[in-house]
Amino acid sequence: MATSTTRPAGNEATILGRLLSRGDDPMPVDLARYITTLDFTGEDRARMDDLAARNREDALSPEERAELEDFARAGTVLAILQSKARRALAGARP
Repeated sequence: MATSTTRPAGNEATILGRLLSRGDDPMPVDLARYITTLDFTGEDRARMDDLAARNREDALSPEERAELEDFARAGTVLAILQSKARRALAGARP
């Protein structure tokens, strides 16, 4: 019987997001503010754009495809954290 080594998409990102979420505890306001400022550098964005364009043409090496997937996972983690940060800021008292 064959076994599959394929993992669900975003699994690592989801696990990391849960790890960093502190359960039901609200994110500290200072941390939430900082997280909302995080973003990819211009160089990283240019690299992602290049990889994505060449991926649409099916012109990536296996290493480049893995790099693109790594960027996607990092972006997912960032989006999860920023969502949690925005919720923490919305619920914070002025």
